Amino acid sequence: MKKLVLSLLVCVSAANVFAAGGKAKGSSAAMQKPKVLVMAPSDNVKSNYYVKEMLAEGTGIDKDSISYVYNNVIGSNLEKLSQKNGVVLLNACDSKDKQINSLARSMRISGSGQDAAADMSAVDKNALHAEMQRLGAKYLLVIGQHYLKYQEQPLKTTFHFVSYSVYDINDKKLGGGSVYFTSFDPQGVAEMAKSSVKSSKKIVSDVERMVEKEQPVLSSAKRD
Repeated sequence: MKKLVLSLLVCVSAANVFAAGGKAKGSSAAMQKPKVLVMAPSDNVKSNYYVKEMLAEGTGIDKDSISYVYNNVIGSNLEKLSQKNGVVLLNACDSKDKQINSLARSMRISGSGQDAAADMSAVDKNALHAEMQRLGAKYLLVIGQHYLKYQEQPLKTTFHFVSYSVYDINDKKLGGGSVYFTSFDPQGVAEMAKSSVKSSKKIVSDVERMVEKEQPVLSSAKRD
């Protein structure tokens, strides 16, 4: 009887150690996920048709907050969607931090139309690096221009083109791209968040791919 009880205790103890080890490994993998800070220029919503007054009327968003709200919709989507991926995206598009906002105001848009992208040449790199380090981010995702292209033929449609660029903390550009989603009219927050999910997933996947090339540990973290 004593031998049976002893055997059971050994088995339970071994099971507990195994469970604890598995949990620790999973937690360690989660902690290893690289953090990517998401930012955007403070005035990056442009259009070939809509002016801010029209967007404000159609969306219910204050005209002076159009870029802030649009960027935050995309940034929030990215942050939520990245939870199931091998990277952690930190949405700073809704930040009230003075330094973050100052950096956002120094970001510019280069180019025109749907092909425009973020221009980081006027950004204080030391201040940017300090903010990234403070937040534990090794990479930066910049949402460039959010361009609303309106067309009447063959159907009245508004294309939302969103450009993006990815950098490491040493200012090396890892890549970039552009996605789009559509709507019939300017959309409010809830509608835009829903319409942009597929495009946001594409951005998250692309960012993960770029970061994985720089940091192969992502492969093992995803398997865990």
